[in-house]
Amino acid sequence: MLFQYLKRRLLAESMRAQNGRRQRLAGIRAVDVLELRQMLSAVTVQLAASQDTTIYEADPDTSNGSGEYLVTGNGQRALVQFEVGTGTVPVGSTIIDAVLTLHASGSSIDGATVSAHRVTTAWGEAGSNATGNESIGATAKPFDATWLYSSYDGQLWENEGGDFSGSSASASISGPGAYEWIGGGLIDDIQSWVDAPESNFGWLLQASGGILNSFISRNAPDSSVAPTLEIT
Repeated sequence: MLFQYLKRRLLAESMRAQNGRRQRLAGIRAVDVLELRQMLSAVTVQLAASQDTTIYEADPDTSNGSGEYLVTGNGQRALVQFEVGTGTVPVGSTIIDAVLTLHASGSSIDGATVSAHRVTTAWGEAGSNATGNESIGATAKPFDATWLYSSYDGQLWENEGGDFSGSSASASISGPGAYEWIGGGLIDDIQSWVDAPESNFGWLLQASGGILNSFISRNAPDSSVAPTLEIT
């Protein structure tokens, strides 16, 4: 009799435990399940810039396609592009996170906000190479982007200084070091490039006010501080 009683008690406890698990699972919303599946299947890739340069308002026929720095502020804007396509992120992927990282050089100072804007026109990078702190550009080479030309000296921008949309992300600069641009705007840009790779022309970087800041470019000797884009 005691054996049968204990057997019934164990069976009842097992059934209650199973019912509790079912109720907990039923309480998980469908959206939570979807988010969990995305996280579990997520893959993160890190890309190096495929091209970058600086364009100069004060001397619109100059550029810096092969320079060591990307200069923003005081009439300078930087351009940077990454190969986001089938070779790096498969078509059909859903982007859930993105981080653009740039390293400010020793000439950068406090107080600037640098914003990233999606470029809407193809542009070029060639052999121009500014000297010194590169705040003054070098004579543009064929296919360099300049303040007037998206590709010197054949294709003009529709708007002087580059064709770009509103700010996708921004970062406050407070001296030398690594800075990250993040947020939904950046994710939306990359998602649009994954869905339509032919629309990927990268970002334009511009600084608030007249504060001059420079960032390490992809052409710098130390590739560990070159621009990177991390996509999940």
